[in-house]
Amino acid sequence: MGTSFLNACRWFLLAPIVAANGLDGAFIFGDLSSQILQPVVGDDHIGTAMSVFGSTNAVASLVAGRLSDHYGRTVPLSVGTIVFAGALAVPLAINVDTHAAVYVLAAVVGVGNGLMFTLVYASVSASFPDCPSSAYVLVFGRLAGHSPMIAF
Repeated sequence: MGTSFLNACRWFLLAPIVAANGLDGAFIFGDLSSQILQPVVGDDHIGTAMSVFGSTNAVASLVAGRLSDHYGRTVPLSVGTIVFAGALAVPLAINVDTHAAVYVLAAVVGVGNGLMFTLVYASVSASFPDCPSSAYVLVFGRLAGHSPMIAF
């Protein structure tokens, strides 16, 4: 009884991470692409801007894995959080109005996203060492169905 209760409490502690991961995806593929990138680059180049995001995200994910092997998960998560928060603040602070600025913003968001959210899956697995695959399925499977309720 006591062990299952502690596991249940740990599930609830992971909820903010899961919610942030879902909101991050919604922001990138919703608001970032339609509200910030598309008005500047137009319909013809939005795919290129999102390709820049995806490419830098993939490279940053590989780097996050290597960094976490050497320094633990704290360093890449901290760096990713700072980079991603900075990337979110840039459109608020300055006017992103050139193609180059849009591509740089997409790249920075990709780096921040790759560093931060790549390690979410590793953190879930580490939190439940006795059944890491079950932890992943339960956390992301159950909460993915409830993410619209969390958003509203």
